[in-house]
Amino acid sequence: MSELVQNIRVTYHILERNVIWALHTQRSDSARLSLQVGEVLRLLQAAEQHRTAFSSAEYTVLQQSITAMVQQLDEARYLSSDPPDAPDVVVSQRVATGGRPCIEIDPEFLAQAIQLRGPAHLASVFRCSACTVRRRLLHHDLSEPGQHVYNDTPQADGTIARSYTSTSRPVSTLTDSELDALLTSILEVFPDFSRRMLMGRLKSAGHHVPRDRITASYLRVHGTPGRFGVRSIHRKPYKAAGANSLWHHDGQHGLIRFKIVIHGFVDGKSRFVTAIRASNNNRADTVLDVFLCAVAEHSLPSRMRGDHGTENDLVAAYMEENRGVVRGSYIWGESIALAFDIRSVHNTRIKRLWYDVTHGFGQKWKRFFMDLEVHHGLNPLLPCSHLAPSPSFP
Repeated sequence: MSELVQNIRVTYHILERNVIWALHTQRSDSARLSLQVGEVLRLLQAAEQHRTAFSSAEYTVLQQSITAMVQQLDEARYLSSDPPDAPDVVVSQRVATGGRPCIEIDPEFLAQAIQLRGPAHLASVFRCSACTVRRRLLHHDLSEPGQHVYNDTPQADGTIARSYTSTSRPVSTLTDSELDALLTSILEVFPDFSRRMLMGRLKSAGHHVPRDRITASYLRVHGTPGRFGVRSIHRKPYKAAGANSLWHHDGQHGLIRFKIVIHGFVDGKSRFVTAIRASNNNRADTVLDVFLCAVAEHSLPSRMRGDHGTENDLVAAYMEENRGVVRGSYIWGESIALAFDIRSVHNTRIKRLWYDVTHGFGQKWKRFFMDLEVHHGLNPLLPCSHLAPSPSFP
């Protein structure tokens, strides 16, 4: 009987640790918290079956502790992991004349948002129509009124000619041969570019080409892409409360042989790259300096996510000092999670960036440095040969 009591005690301590972890990291996640409540209640049921094996005082403490666990887990279902620290961006206000409420948008936030996206994209963010976003822009003098949709011009014979005004950008007048030549030159420099990245490269050069023309030109220049069947990977959908709610950061060591490390920071909601820099070391103060430059430009995020490495210690200390200690201000990677029997590998936002960095320019720089090493006497083992990153890199 003493062995059974000892097993219940050990189970209680493990369960207590898991409950504390859940309360700090899984707020508002009703599904996971419900599973945790079920484990707590099963322990209580096992203790009730062997109630005679406990002393009355110990059983009372056990019962009170389990009751407190269940109560806190139930309350955590309705608590937000990111409580608001500023007024709402979008507010619905009732009007005196009745009818549908008037949607008001914060002018400062709207002025910043319109520089990044148009009204059609911002409509889903503000949960209103694109016309409402456009009207608020005009109301706050953040945009100029557009031209009339059409103009009626009287003719000599008494009829009226109607001409329509287009607000979309004019389509490029490139011929198929010119477009093929342009795509060929792009693919020679960036052979791994996809069609979406090709479209972005053409837009940056001032060419607005329809998607079907890019697809047809890509097939003529590159050929039909290989297909090996459907290889879908089913993952849990990634969710972030909003912009600046969670940042991911990591270091890319593809050029570490040449003493170059690339540090990057990505916003988890928008995938916006808040900072990326090539440095000649992987020290904690270097990572902190990149982070502080990003904070000065985009403000401090609510939480940070990074790997369990010593180069991230100063960033973690800064986050816990400015955002709090017991709220998950800095979420460590897999090494810490495995200590609590929880696998955590949700750092794919920044990992996906390294794929684009490697195929976009990192691989080319590595080949360039290796060519210097093989044919021009570069010795990366000598301190005098270390390649310090300059403004031309990357």
